[in-house]
Order: sequence, then structure tokens, then C-alpha cells
Amino acid sequence: MLASKEIRWFFEKENKEITNWFLNKNLTITTAKPRTDYYKKLNQDDLGIKLREGNIEIKERIGKATKKQMGKFANGFFESWVKWSFNVKLEDIESKEIIYDENPEWIAITKNRIGLKITHDANGKYSYLPITERVDYGCQIEYTRIEANGKFLYTFGLEWFGDKFIEIDTTLIDEITGTSILGCLESYGYAEFLNRL
Repeated sequence: MLASKEIRWFFEKENKEITNWFLNKNLTITTAKPRTDYYKKLNQDDLGIKLREGNIEIKERIGKATKKQMGKFANGFFESWVKWSFNVKLEDIESKEIIYDENPEWIAITKNRIGLKITHDANGKYSYLPITERVDYGCQIEYTRIEANGKFLYTFGLEWFGDKFIEIDTTLIDEITGTSILGCLESYGYAEFLNRL
């Protein structure tokens, strides 16, 4: 079981300021390798089940979302989650059905995701690492283009992981988002996003 804290926003259009911040880190959505995850339709905001690259992942929100000011123009809802992950055998008939037979109880979401992990260096300063790097604790900052039901959308999120919480300074969020307004109406988790599709 893995615990995480997350805050996320969804947009109908690309956010140029967030795009440019990642571009300055040599990361672009257009060159990110796409992957398709399959989400079970549950009509719940506090539970998610997805099939991802040979694993079933179950995510449950613990408690209620709390409002948080992240930057000068960024407000959103902070959520705590726990996640369980189980391997699915290659010959599993149900997972093949979900992927290849377009099971109507599941939604295919194609993602082009870029991001970085932030942790502390020996001096307690931010250290940026590739999103694929394994570290004991930190915060993952990600920006993703989503294709769902023939429509493109974007999401920007921060996910804290591990047993040590890193405080993210509001100046970093302001640097990433610039003058973009990220409000509470656009801030929710993937489970709620699926219900809104």
C-alpha cells in the first residue's frame, strides 16, 4: 500500500506558461511517449480502479479534500489517497477484454505525460530528478495531455509520496504557473474527472 497527497487541476486548453516552464527543463508533451490507461466507471469521487501496463491499481481517497492556496494565483483541493497495486497475468482474459474489446464499463485514457520529481539534496535544497527516478520521498510535478472520448484535455498536478513531506514553496508554483489562474473549480482528482467526462 502506498500513501500520497495530491493537488490537481484540469484544463480544456494547453496552458502555455506551464508548457514553457517544462520546456525550460527540456521536457515537452509532444515528444512524451503516450500510454493508455483503462479506468473502471464507478461514479464515485473517492475511489478509482485502473488497468495500467499489466497492473490493476486501486486508489481510495482518505477523508475530505481540503482547500489550499498553492501560489499567488493557484488555489485548489488537497487530497490524501492510498493505493494498492496488483499484477495481472499476460493471459488474463478480463484484462484483454478491457483493452481490445472496448468494454463499455471501462474508459480508455491516453496520456502524454511529462514531469519531474523534487526531493532535497544534502543541503536541504530542492533537487530535480527525472520522473522515472526512484527516490524514497518527494513531490512529483507533472503536466499531461489527456485524450478521452475523442477529446483532448490537460492536467497539472503535484503528488507527494514517501514518509517525509516536502514543503513546496509558493514561489516555485508561481514560477511554474506564471499569471495563469488555477482555481478551485478546476481542481479535483482523476476519480471526479472521470465522472465529469
